[in-house]
Amino acid sequence: MNVQLSKWGLEVISISISIVISALVVLPIWSAGIKSDWMIYNLVFLFVAMTIVRYLFFFEYHPFGASKIFKISLICLVPVFIFPIIEGIHSFTEFHDREGLQSLMSHLSPERQTFFTTYMKTEYLLAGMTCFLGVFALIIKMIRSLWRQVKYNVV
Repeated sequence: MNVQLSKWGLEVISISISIVISALVVLPIWSAGIKSDWMIYNLVFLFVAMTIVRYLFFFEYHPFGASKIFKISLICLVPVFIFPIIEGIHSFTEFHDREGLQSLMSHLSPERQTFFTTYMKTEYLLAGMTCFLGVFALIIKMIRSLWRQVKYNVV
């Protein structure tokens, strides 16, 4: 079997798993009927955080893992995501401080409100901060990988 084809297969499987896990993490919030403005941010944070962590540890298995152009493009494009990440985290924490997450859950019992407030706050901020820190780590990883590739001809 072609190595490049198996790398593409692994990438498709990894992306599919990331999508499924992102949906499963958000599923309890959806099933409780909680409507928030941050669901899209939440899904993107979860997906991007898992993708970045995967690239940090398993980038050599990416189909473009040896491509200098791909590494340079990641170094240039990834910092663009810093500002939307900060905006998403800031708007969530501002709403949580100003109005509280309970205002989204008036249809639930007080025990369920407490559970979902903790769940939403924890998973949203964990995914957002993983995404934020992963952006910086990915840039450093790509610079290091590019340097090793140029200097030592090691992918």
